[in-house]
Amino acid sequence: MIAVVDRTQAMDVLLAQVAAYVESIGTVPHLVFTPDRLNGLIGREREVLGRLGLGEATKTIARHLDLSVSTVESHRRNIAAKLGVSGAELIRLAVLHNLSILPPSGGAELPPA
Repeated sequence: MIAVVDRTQAMDVLLAQVAAYVESIGTVPHLVFTPDRLNGLIGREREVLGRLGLGEATKTIARHLDLSVSTVESHRRNIAAKLGVSGAELIRLAVLHNLSILPPSGGAELPPA
C-alpha cells in the first residue's frame, strides 16, 4: 500500500491522514512507545520529542522552549541514542508517539508539548 500525504496541508489534517493509514495497516502506535521505553528521557527530551512529532523544525523548537538551537540538537542526539534509532528514524517515531496520545475520538488535538 502506498500512502500520499500533501505536506502543505494543516498539521491536524496530516496527523489524521497518518493515523488513518497506520490504522489501515494494523500497526498500533501506542505499542511503539511503551512507558518503559520513554523512562530514560528527561523532561526536556520528552518536550523535544513531542514537538518533533508535530513537525516542528529545530529552530522553532528552540524558540518555543526558550533554548538554543545547539541545545535542541543535543537533545535530539540524546533521544536518538537512548531510543537506539537514527536521526531520520527519530522523526518517524516522534510522529508515532504523538499519534499514540491522540484522544480516542480520533481527533488530531495533542496535549501541549
